[in-house]
Amino acid sequence: MAIITFNNIRAKARDTKRVADVKQIATALELYYSDNNSYPVIITPGNSLASPDGSTIYMAKIPSNPTPRTDGTCSNIDYGYTYLASINSYNISTCLGSPASNFNPGVVSYSPSGSFNCGQRIADADGNQYDTVEIGGQCWMKQNLNAGTMVTSVNTGSNHSNQTNDSLVEKYCYSNLSASCVTYGGLYEWQEAMALPASCVNTDCSSQIQTPHQGICPSGWHIPTDAEFNILEQYAIQTIGSSSTQFACNNSVASYRRCADDNGADSGGAKGAGKALKKVGQGSGAGAGDDLLGFSAMLGGYRAIGGSFIGSLSYATFWQSSQYAANSSWLRNFYTSYTTILRYGLNEKSSGYNVRCLKN
Repeated sequence: MAIITFNNIRAKARDTKRVADVKQIATALELYYSDNNSYPVIITPGNSLASPDGSTIYMAKIPSNPTPRTDGTCSNIDYGYTYLASINSYNISTCLGSPASNFNPGVVSYSPSGSFNCGQRIADADGNQYDTVEIGGQCWMKQNLNAGTMVTSVNTGSNHSNQTNDSLVEKYCYSNLSASCVTYGGLYEWQEAMALPASCVNTDCSSQIQTPHQGICPSGWHIPTDAEFNILEQYAIQTIGSSSTQFACNNSVASYRRCADDNGADSGGAKGAGKALKKVGQGSGAGAGDDLLGFSAMLGGYRAIGGSFIGSLSYATFWQSSQYAANSSWLRNFYTSYTTILRYGLNEKSSGYNVRCLKN
């Protein structure tokens, strides 16, 4: 018992040092930025952090992740650093085996804002709490958004909207049961998710889309773009390391297939981005989720344009911020047995789909 207690103390000490190291590196990076108006493209644990001409040393030796690195469910990897050139920012990532300094166990990351560290929980305007996860330099909410007031979806059989009050954030709950929202999150029409006027359900509102577009996400978070979902898919495929022929990770793939194992059919592969991003226990056959990256997609169904609810435990669909036409927008879709993520157009904005927010 004494040995176990001692080992636990040492493991917690390693986690405390990991948090301290990440913050120390971040401080040095801000000094670098102050002098050079940019962050370095690459930093290497064990080496110094110096100015491009080597005249100024901001950190004599970048610390390395203390060993053993496999505390909890962590992999045997050093601290990660990703330079985000498009926004002149960065993410530093590590993994904790146990709670430390208000971080949850698992992969956590730090960015220049300093106000939020990926791996901590965040809250929406209603006080609902969400776990977060760092995946390939992106920080995602780990659960579907559940903000807003439940409204009843009336099944008329024809295309219509029941989310029409611009003064409220409105959500559907599968089968009009509030318990469904607790488990699977709210279902939102596109214009509702984007916090745009109800008239945008059948009106061209592309001029009102911001970059990034917060919509009903918490402050500092936004509705993902097609390109951002593509980054997630590419990272999943790289992590899987599949040798199978894959659909290309781009915007012009036949039948809107995206970034997954081919093997002759959507559901034929044992791998694929969809499988890696589904929560364990979600899906079936070759497409059963293994949640390799912690995205934890839940198959909770959707609200059809006529007002009925479709596909409980068979589909998970997420809105993107890009509009396709006056009455339709883009999305990402998981199926129960498919290993792929499929990208579809021509989906009416009055459909009710889930929202996963991405950190700015």
